[in-house]
Amino acid sequence: YAASLRWMLNYRGSVLLGSLIVLLATIWFYDIVAKGFIPRQDTGVIFGNTRAREGVTFDDMIRHQQAVAGIIQSNPNVEAVMSTAGQGTGGVLGDNVGRFIIRLKPIGVRKATADEVIQQIRREAAGLQGCGSFFPTRWRFASAAR
Repeated sequence: YAASLRWMLNYRGSVLLGSLIVLLATIWFYDIVAKGFIPRQDTGVIFGNTRAREGVTFDDMIRHQQAVAGIIQSNPNVEAVMSTAGQGTGGVLGDNVGRFIIRLKPIGVRKATADEVIQQIRREAAGLQGCGSFFPTRWRFASAAR
C-alpha cells in the first residue's frame, strides 16, 4: 500500500488525468449502453388494464372498456383485441377493472414498434373520462388516462 501511495503522489498529474478519462468514459458508456434489468422485446403482443372509479356499475364498466377497445382497434398497427371487464388482475379484484390483450400485425406489415403503439393508444385514450388505461412499461405501469 505504501509503495502504491508513494507512486501516486509522485505522479499526481497522471493519476488525475487517468481519473478524468475514467469519469468521461463512464459518462459516455452510460449514455450508449441499454438501461434496464430485462431488455425490451417486441413480441407483437401488448397487455393492458383499465380501471374505473370504485362503485362503477358493470354496465358503465363495459361502456368504458368498449370505448378503449374501439380506440385500440382503430390503430392501424393492431390486428386484434381481446377485452374483458369486471374481473381481477394481479391480485386486484373488483367490478371496476378490465384487461386487454392486443395482438399487433406482423413486424414486416406494421409501421410502428410495440412501444410506439402503446404511446399512440395512450395519447388517444387520454381524452376518455371515467376510466384509466394502463400498459406495462418494464416492471411498472404507466398511466394513459384518468
